[in-house]
Formats: sequence, C-alpha cells, structure tokens
Amino acid sequence: AEAAGVALCLEPVFGHAVATPAAMRDLIRDMASSSLGVVLDPVNLVDPRSLEEAWAPALEAAELLGGSIMAVHVKDCSIIEGGKAAARIGAGFMDWERIVPAIAAAAPRAPFIIEDQDAAGMASGLELLRSILG
Repeated sequence: AEAAGVALCLEPVFGHAVATPAAMRDLIRDMASSSLGVVLDPVNLVDPRSLEEAWAPALEAAELLGGSIMAVHVKDCSIIEGGKAAARIGAGFMDWERIVPAIAAAAPRAPFIIEDQDAAGMASGLELLRSILG
C-alpha cells in the first residue's frame, strides 16, 4: 500500500482476529505504516450477548483510533435468536446520538457510509445523521 500510495483499511469485528478497538490500535502501532487505516463499523464491534452498552466499543474506537479512521459504516441491528439481524438505522440497539458526535470529532474527514438499508432506511438514516451533525 505504501509503495502504491494507497490506504489499506481494516475493520475490527467482534469475534475476529482484530476484535476490539485496542487490538486495532496495537496493530496500527506494530505495523507503523502511514497507509494502514480503519473502517469503523460500530455494529460489528458489539458482542451480541452484551447489549446494555452497545455504544461503548464505538466510543472507545473513536478515542483510540481517531485519526486512523478512514470511513464509518452506519447501520443498525437487533438481536434475533441470539444473533444480529439488520434493522432500520435508529430502530436497533445502537445509540447513534452518542456515537456520531464522538466519531465526527475524532475523525472529522471520515465519511459516514450508510449500509444494509432499503430505500426508506437510507432516507431515514440520512435524516438521522443530518439531525445529529447539523
């Protein structure tokens, strides 16, 4: 990536090799490459068995990864039969009112990318983001 002048972005995901914001921070530190960045997907950081503070890993990621965050995936989920299921943004377990300002402050250049939504979900997700970000 460095030789080609491009960024290589990884996405930490609960239960994967890089499962937490701290693990991602350590990988970035150990790789010591200006070309390594992060795609932050708050839903993918959540342990589906512990939803009381589903927003907490995203706030930790904003704090620990800040300037390394190159993009943010915005989606929402509910829990069905112990697993995550897509939900309309704002109707699931994520506290976007808490998450979006923290990420926007930590990574002001990172675009927010809405995903896993139908047309109505895209529209309501965009409206929610606009209401939070102004």
